Amino acid sequence: RGATRLAPLLLGPVPAKDGSEILLRCAERADEERVFTWQQHPETRRYARNPQAPARDEHHDWFAARLEDTGCHMTIIQHHEQPAGVLRLDRRDGPEPVFEVSILIDPDLKGRGIGLAALRLVRSLVPGVTLLANIFSENIASRRLFEAAGYQPSGDGVCYLSKRTDAPLMTLTEDKIQSIREF
Repeated sequence: RGATRLAPLLLGPVPAKDGSEILLRCAERADEERVFTWQQHPETRRYARNPQAPARDEHHDWFAARLEDTGCHMTIIQHHEQPAGVLRLDRRDGPEPVFEVSILIDPDLKGRGIGLAALRLVRSLVPGVTLLANIFSENIASRRLFEAAGYQPSGDGVCYLSKRTDAPLMTLTEDKIQSIREF
């Protein structure tokens, strides 16, 4: 999965509302405990498909499976060079490339524009696919976030779509080439 691991490094940072740089990097086994802690927070569970916080062993199995799944691209959102959340793309079955987007921001860092910057970054990462987000209708904050990122309601009040774009792939600048060499 070398190309998948390398692609987030090639994206330039996107500024958050607080002016900080937001980057994406591939999730690693070392991120498991931090993500588990975020998953335990009541605000995280509030609009989750499963409102029950996972047990440690359930989370361990889920996290390991996500890292191994070639149809899943799990990234860690970096804010001030520190982990600030998870943005995951899960491939959906079908003839066209469609990925479901899941995003989780550290509950202590909400309201800083981190999620919006991360959604903009991931659109640059996969311009040729349709992105789908399933959002409960009562989750007003997530609906506003995805709408600000260019997603449109699909009409059923639950799904939001960001259609594929024909945006050009990133250009390799000297600093991006240096990142590849360091990788």
